[in-house]
Amino acid sequence: MRLPSNPLNQSTSYLAENPFIRVLKSESFAWTLMIGFYVITGLAIGVGGAKFLNLLFPFGSLAIAALLYFRFPLLYVGFTWWLWFLSPLIRRLVDFKTGYTEPSPILLAPLFVTFLTVLTLAKYVPRLIRSYGLPFILSVASILFCLFLGFLQFSTNRVIENFLEIILPVSFGFYVVVNWQYYPAFKANIKKIFLFGMLVMGIYGVVQFLTAPAWDGFWLINSDYNSGGNPNPFKLRVWSTMNSAGPYAGIVTAGLLLMLDIKSPWKVVTVVVSVLSFILSRHRSSWLSYLLGFFFVAGASPPRKQLRMLISIGLLILLIAIFATIDPFAEIIGSRFESLTSLEDDGSALARKAEWDEFFLPALSSIVGKGLGGLGHDNGILYFLENLGWIGTLLYFAGLMMPLVVIHRTPYARQDDFIVISRAIAVSLLIQMPTAIPVLHVTGMVVWGFTSYAMAGHLYYKALASQPWQPPPPQTLSPSPQPSPPYL
Repeated sequence: MRLPSNPLNQSTSYLAENPFIRVLKSESFAWTLMIGFYVITGLAIGVGGAKFLNLLFPFGSLAIAALLYFRFPLLYVGFTWWLWFLSPLIRRLVDFKTGYTEPSPILLAPLFVTFLTVLTLAKYVPRLIRSYGLPFILSVASILFCLFLGFLQFSTNRVIENFLEIILPVSFGFYVVVNWQYYPAFKANIKKIFLFGMLVMGIYGVVQFLTAPAWDGFWLINSDYNSGGNPNPFKLRVWSTMNSAGPYAGIVTAGLLLMLDIKSPWKVVTVVVSVLSFILSRHRSSWLSYLLGFFFVAGASPPRKQLRMLISIGLLILLIAIFATIDPFAEIIGSRFESLTSLEDDGSALARKAEWDEFFLPALSSIVGKGLGGLGHDNGILYFLENLGWIGTLLYFAGLMMPLVVIHRTPYARQDDFIVISRAIAVSLLIQMPTAIPVLHVTGMVVWGFTSYAMAGHLYYKALASQPWQPPPPQTLSPSPQPSPPYL
């Protein structure tokens, strides 16, 4: 298989020999930009320049991401994930210094940066309708149709916000799939991102619970995040660097499953702080999702690996039992686990039941839907039926289910645990549809992202098996290689 040449490497002799140009095109310069950007952000917050970050942070992120997108796709993917991980915390720090701002321009940063993948989507999807582009076409068509309906009925700002929340995970997933030739590099990259991302978020989650930082308390009060707990030490419901406990717990669900395929000296400390923060998030749906995902992985593994996984889950249970005997964690852990057996007395469960009883029958009769920008629901089933209708919902989930079916049936999962784990992550989060909307925003990035990582793995191994093709070395990575995959 002939790989495309990277047009960015076809420089004139002058540009190739110019040392200044060589520096600008080097990976070390890209790393300097990213690190410098976060250093400047920290200094601005610390020395009184936080108000400038409302513009500097989102547009600075976009400028750096544009360079990475066209030159260093692995760094671009890492930069994108870290912005999703950290932007809500940076927003709280800035608001604490400058006053509460709603909506916050800071939160535009991950949206701006991820939006670059729409360029790849627009460029390649029309050419790929006969192969792996069809699922994305179905989902995008559903979203665009509902975008049109939304503009007819709701405010433009609300419609655009909903549009970005639902389209960006799809376009990011396509960006991963279209770079399937570089699957090994992308796989190693996402493992490292989640290993250290989980470490940072886990540590911050524990600190958040123990100390209740002032900026978190300030945001909790002003945002009316009623289920976030009391802004005092040992009283907060942990949401770490995210905006609420649900998205954070969703990321930890994915990260803990991914740890089954990671070998690193940082793994133990990452798992310990992540498990403790995960429990302190008190997000029961994600606890159940993790268990289901774990058993999905175990069921698809050979007996030798199943034994290791049973040992792992035994150690995890022991770790939770230890935490459950230590103050101040004991009371919170015990009461939350007890609530799993007494949902009839649980406030959040009763609220969800009331929402279901009120909206289910009207949503069930919605054929076309009201469009994006309509009523928000915590229930994913209600959200899709009411806003996208049966037509939009079936199209959207047909697009998502097609790659999930392919990676479920792929024979190459037997040789790559990452494919098994990725599909388990996607399915385990989708199971939360009755209590959450796991395909939007950052959890949508996880669902579509890991579905697409597994799909890229399927295409990669299929190419190796069917054609005399050698994978490209990492240094030849191109941001948007001309795809010529084997058909599904």
